[in-house]
Amino acid sequence: MGKSTVLVQDEDAEGGQLEVDLPFDSTDAPWAYLALLNSRVFEVLLSYFCPRVQGGQFNLSKRFVSKVLLPDLLLDNRIANETLDGLTEIGRRIHAERPWNGHELSELSARAYGVHVDAWGLKERVYDEWERPR
Repeated sequence: MGKSTVLVQDEDAEGGQLEVDLPFDSTDAPWAYLALLNSRVFEVLLSYFCPRVQGGQFNLSKRFVSKVLLPDLLLDNRIANETLDGLTEIGRRIHAERPWNGHELSELSARAYGVHVDAWGLKERVYDEWERPR
């Protein structure tokens, strides 16, 4: 994975900011994004921007996907550590092909976007609360 350029506050630097390279893959952000991108919340967002193709899958062409917003899980201080930790844990479970709690993932993903989970219009499926790897 690549690097993310970060602006950090530094009292000694002129202008009050110092540019630092932070390797994205040395953080937990990839695991958290893996969870977020597998959430029902993200599926709702995709449905607003990406048309469905024959067979029901989303058309994930760049022209559609580029409009889908992602929260900044690496730098955004507005996202609570508990939310990031929860997304990271679920992302690791998905990667390891272990079950995860779908309700918890929806709740955490909604929090990452700063919108209450009820506002996403998720219709509860009749299923065990544990998702299985796809």
